[in-house]
Amino acid sequence: MRGTENDGVVPFFSPDGEWIGFHDGASSLQKVSVEGGVPITLCESGPPSGARWESDGTIVYAQLSSGIWRVPDSGGEPEVLVEPDFEDPRSYDTPSLLPGGRTLLFTAGSPGQVVLKDLDSGDQRVVVERGLGARYLPTGHLVYFDDGSLFAIAFDVDRLETRGGPIPVVEDVAVTSSQGIATPHFDASLAGTLAYLPRSVMTPQRRLGWRDRSGALLARDSSLDNFNSRSRVSSDGAFIATARSADNGQDVWLYGVERSTWTRLTFGGTSYRPIWTPDGARLIYTSTGGLFGVPSDGSDAPERLTRASVTQHADAVSPDGRWLIYHEHGPSASDDVWLLDLEGIEQPRAAVGSEFREAGLEFSPDGKWLAYQSIESGQWEIYVRPFSGSGKFQISQGGGRGPHWVRQEELFYSNGGVITAVSVETSPSFIAGKPQVLFESAVVDFMVARDGQQFMMMEPDEEARTAQQINVVLNWHRELKRLAPVE
Repeated sequence: MRGTENDGVVPFFSPDGEWIGFHDGASSLQKVSVEGGVPITLCESGPPSGARWESDGTIVYAQLSSGIWRVPDSGGEPEVLVEPDFEDPRSYDTPSLLPGGRTLLFTAGSPGQVVLKDLDSGDQRVVVERGLGARYLPTGHLVYFDDGSLFAIAFDVDRLETRGGPIPVVEDVAVTSSQGIATPHFDASLAGTLAYLPRSVMTPQRRLGWRDRSGALLARDSSLDNFNSRSRVSSDGAFIATARSADNGQDVWLYGVERSTWTRLTFGGTSYRPIWTPDGARLIYTSTGGLFGVPSDGSDAPERLTRASVTQHADAVSPDGRWLIYHEHGPSASDDVWLLDLEGIEQPRAAVGSEFREAGLEFSPDGKWLAYQSIESGQWEIYVRPFSGSGKFQISQGGGRGPHWVRQEELFYSNGGVITAVSVETSPSFIAGKPQVLFESAVVDFMVARDGQQFMMMEPDEEARTAQQINVVLNWHRELKRLAPVE
């Protein structure tokens, strides 16, 4: 649909089916008519981890570790419904209002608890100890996902309490993880239609392999299928850090390239998007409530580096190991790119300080420059600026994302799957050459070897993508009542 071609994510229908709400993939929640037209901005927001358009004319949406919010469907200032808890940080997902509009149903934490909150008193309690994606249906059930199946449990919407125990009602339901959130692939309408993606037909959606500068495939390992799209290679090429689904969430793992072995570094909760420190001794990653560091050899427990009510993503560590640069997402995020002194001498400070969204930051090999992508021109472009000082230089032409700076004299980035190289000089002054196309790939993410000659490519498996199916069950409420009678 117009206006959603590049980054439209987390779509959801209005109750009358006339509108589609979505996030623009950058900084705002929007809506667009199903007939087409220009999207309308509702509010500023990071990408939601679940959204629901309610019949009372509001939209409720979750923000990973940043709580749950509500905004009028005509647009306006978001209202917080669930504040993030710094003492007990957790992720939030799939919010919705129960009939009457005064009780909020949502999923919290990992492997997931189904929670109710009274919006008048502020009281909240857990009603299902383990479950994801809970929905209340007019049959008198809560339906939720756990361990590959859908379960139903009788629920008294007046007393706000469950009755009896959970009953499995649909098996073989797929779940995938992204941004640390496990997402079961099902939905059930109030009118009685169920749609879900079967787990048994899920085949690897991503393939990871190595290509040379011409795009020729050098190697592929089936052990790397369905790697997280934010995988990162150690400086010596011996290990790949990634996030893998576990226990209805995600954890950080290492893959040993030579022996094809897996090592788990975090346990429980929501942990993803790891990056390496330059010496390879530590990984820094996103988890609920902030950023954490963990030794890459697993010799010690994770250490909290930041504490935040917004989602924080680590981008890079300076070559001397002192500075961590990271960016933020969330309705309360202000300056979106920050520097953290890993030696603890200085307080965190804004790194770029512009009014536009920046991401994908990289240090130059000598640590004196920053490459990053910014949306200030209306589309993502690659820029370079001094690490200390002012000014900036635009590198890409016609769009660019994901800068990689592994050699002082050359930058790489992707633009719609076109892998591009740019020669640069940084002394005595900064000069960038003309972008040179290397090859095209349906790339999800990529990394560049230290010599600049090989590229680790995360690419979609087109054959596998066409093999999927969606199961649709009409009049499912009748079957639900048969399988899980409500007394």
